Amino acid sequence: MAFETALSGLNAASSDLDIVGNNIANSNTAGFKSSRGEFADIFAVSNLGVAG
Repeated sequence: MAFETALSGLNAASSDLDIVGNNIANSNTAGFKSSRGEFADIFAVSNLGVAG
């Protein structure tokens, strides 16, 4: 259980870093709208492989 919790936290942090990196890379692109990592999006992805 603890391993899955830690892995979920690492996946959420990785997803957030991907979003921030994309925002930084495209900050000077005309018409670009920044993205945000929402809890519901990260939670849904992290629970796909977990058996209840």
